[in-house]
Amino acid sequence: MPCSMARQGQYKYNYIHGHDPQLFDLKTDPGEWINLAADPAYSEIADGLRQAIIERFDPEAMVSRTNASLLRRQLIDQTMTRHGQTWCPFPEYDYRRGASDQTFPKDYHAKIALADVKGDDFASPKKTFALKMRDTFVA
Repeated sequence: MPCSMARQGQYKYNYIHGHDPQLFDLKTDPGEWINLAADPAYSEIADGLRQAIIERFDPEAMVSRTNASLLRRQLIDQTMTRHGQTWCPFPEYDYRRGASDQTFPKDYHAKIALADVKGDDFASPKKTFALKMRDTFVA
C-alpha cells in the first residue's frame, strides 16, 4: 500500500492509501500522538499537503503495479516450486531448507575469498571474514 509523507514547517502529513490521513504539529506534538487531520481548523494545511503528495504520486497506479508484480512473483514461485527449482544460483543450497541443514558447495567460499581479497594482507577484514565463512560452512 502506498505511503507518502509531506512536511511544511511544523506540520507533517502522512498519506496512507486506503486509510485515514494523519496530520501532526511537530512543534506542539513531537511524538506524533495527536492526529489533526480531521480537525476543521487544520483542513487547509491538510488539504495542501495531501495535494502536494497527489501531484507527485499516483497511488492507484502504484497499487496496480505492486499487485501485478506480486502476482507475477507468486506465479513464478509456484511454478518453480512445482518443478523443484529455486532462485538460488547454487542448486546444492536450497534457501527453503535452512542453513543448518546443509552446506554451501565446497568451493563457494574459496571463490569468494579469491574474488574479494587482493594481495597478501591476511589481516584484512574481508579475508578474515571469507576464511571464517569457508571454515564454518565447508566440511
